[in-house]
Amino acid sequence: MQTNFDEMLESILPELAALADKRRKAEFLDKEMKDLQAFMGEGILIGKEEARREAAARLLDRGLNPQVVAECVDLPEEEVLRIRDERS
Repeated sequence: MQTNFDEMLESILPELAALADKRRKAEFLDKEMKDLQAFMGEGILIGKEEARREAAARLLDRGLNPQVVAECVDLPEEEVLRIRDERS
């Protein structure tokens, strides 16, 4: 009886090992995809912030009041003033 069990175990061990390996690979890829999505999301946010800063700079170059610029581009007035000072 033990021999049959041992033979059966030996026959399925490679299959089990392959399944475990596939699962580890799938979990690894899943984590990598989630990390990539997070990085992409951060990149989009950084791009939007940079676009608002560039719009603020253009509006300031046209002579608009920093308070008005801050309201238009949805940046804190202090940030708009910092942008203005950097360009001076």
